[in-house]
Amino acid sequence: MNINTNTKLKDNQGKRMSALKVFSAAIGYMKADLLAMCYAKDSSIGQEQIRWVLTVPALWNDNAKTFMREAANRAGIPNNSLVMALEPEAASLYCIEWMKRSDATELERGEKFIVLDAGGGTVDIAVHQIQENGRIKELNKASGGDWGGIKVDQEFDKLLKDIVGRDLLSEIKKQYMSDYMDIFHSFERAKRRDFSIVGHDKLEIDLALFKSLFAGAIYDIVNHLSILFRQSQVTDLTTMFMVGGYSECYLLQEAIRFKFSSLRVLIPPNSVLSVLKGAVLYGHSPRTFQSRISTFTYGIETTEPFRKGYPVDKKIFINGKSHCDKIFCIHVKDGEHVNLGKSVSKAYKTIDPDQTHMEFIVYASIKRTPKFTDEDGCFQLGSLTVDVSKMSCNKYGEKQIRLELIYGGTELEAIATDTTTGKTSREHFTLARAGHRC
Repeated sequence: MNINTNTKLKDNQGKRMSALKVFSAAIGYMKADLLAMCYAKDSSIGQEQIRWVLTVPALWNDNAKTFMREAANRAGIPNNSLVMALEPEAASLYCIEWMKRSDATELERGEKFIVLDAGGGTVDIAVHQIQENGRIKELNKASGGDWGGIKVDQEFDKLLKDIVGRDLLSEIKKQYMSDYMDIFHSFERAKRRDFSIVGHDKLEIDLALFKSLFAGAIYDIVNHLSILFRQSQVTDLTTMFMVGGYSECYLLQEAIRFKFSSLRVLIPPNSVLSVLKGAVLYGHSPRTFQSRISTFTYGIETTEPFRKGYPVDKKIFINGKSHCDKIFCIHVKDGEHVNLGKSVSKAYKTIDPDQTHMEFIVYASIKRTPKFTDEDGCFQLGSLTVDVSKMSCNKYGEKQIRLELIYGGTELEAIATDTTTGKTSREHFTLARAGHRC
């Protein structure tokens, strides 16, 4: 999703408004409505007692996640009360809990399963495994695409244009928006059931034509799953959970069961709420996920003494000595299994004895082993500045800070420690995910 704090949204009349304002208003409304219901039952509940869980698709990039956090902040939800959860992970927790309460055979320790979260916009696919301690391990990078229910809606809109003409449909949208929305609401209901299309004096569509509207999106989903199942870590899967509103579509269910007949395909009742209910479980136990796969390489931009082999265009001079600038010092590599809470620390030194501050710029890259931070595919996540003005230099005229990056699942925490006093500085960064575009 390519959205950030500068994005503008356009309504059906062509008017533009800040996306941040729209999203924060929507979150604020839901927050106020929930608090009203809570206070009606127990007026003693304080907002400091509430943990808010905001779910985002796994494919959203870091800018989109930062945008959502900012929208929540503007809606009155502070960072210390906010948890970001990835939608397929929340759905995974709910599905496991649902199995315990249903007649379905529970997943055993070591068993692998896949979560297909098919919503209105995106389809997120995650592969997980139950560990011996009952926690969950991510086996494969979350993947998917924009093959959700909205793609079918777009095909339906094209069909309407073919029937009445582009200009007339545009006029209908302007003059009779409520009627136009009624048609789409009826279509939305029809998408989720075994089909018998009756127009009720408005519109009747041939069943074969109606089914053809789904063909493109279903093909993309099934084809992606077929490619995914060729990977070694996915070959011995036993179970697939289908969640999200689009997963209630009979045609999608039928296509997946036909193509992957050896899998046990389970669809929780009212699967459209799986992510929502799973988010509640995640809020209570955010450390349920033991291990995730890093979808990017993370590290710090550094400057080192210039050596043979370094690019000449990176050469800079500090106090008369040559250095190589913009070196990518790697902490975590793309594709690496990272346990929740894992930390990687490295020592960094000043290059000027009179230096009063050290700025640590945190970078991510789509490359596994980037050498420099200005390479294609590298992007900045944020920075952390440490005051070193009161630190004394060692015999080499250097001041030393140890920087620790702690992998928190959906966020990265940076802790800079003064090696002489033990004083620390902290900063949090939203982790980038698959789908980032540089």
